[in-house]
Amino acid sequence: MSLGINITQKEVESVLEKFYKATGISVCIYDLGLEPVIEYPEKSTKLEEKNFCDVVQDLSFTTRYKCLNCINKAIDQVCQSKEPYIYKCHFGFIEIVIPIIIYGDVVAYVKTGPIRSNSSDKYEFVGMCVMDIITHYDLLVDENNDPFRD
Repeated sequence: MSLGINITQKEVESVLEKFYKATGISVCIYDLGLEPVIEYPEKSTKLEEKNFCDVVQDLSFTTRYKCLNCINKAIDQVCQSKEPYIYKCHFGFIEIVIPIIIYGDVVAYVKTGPIRSNSSDKYEFVGMCVMDIITHYDLLVDENNDPFRD
């Protein structure tokens, strides 16, 4: 059975790379099990090369859970509607999930983001990040046990 489309993985990777270079927005194709099939740029293990989402998801289970919950809700929406879905994640970034449909069935997803929104309150965003870091590293200080208190 032919789809009338003859495209190689290398050609898809080239398109994703060009998209990223033109927009600065990472893009990934996921299978139905939410496993990355092709992504650009590839994930890095070096902290200075990680994107924001990868860094905050590494901070704590809570942050990772919130991120994955946003993505799962978007995937559910796309699966039901079979239409692209644009949403704002819990950090205020815009992300887009687009279904890849063959013969009426969703067979994979394209996800782009994070995209910073001009309407995001950057101070609230920074505050949330700082609180996640403080919580993750247990940096909250009890007033009664403050070592720097006179």
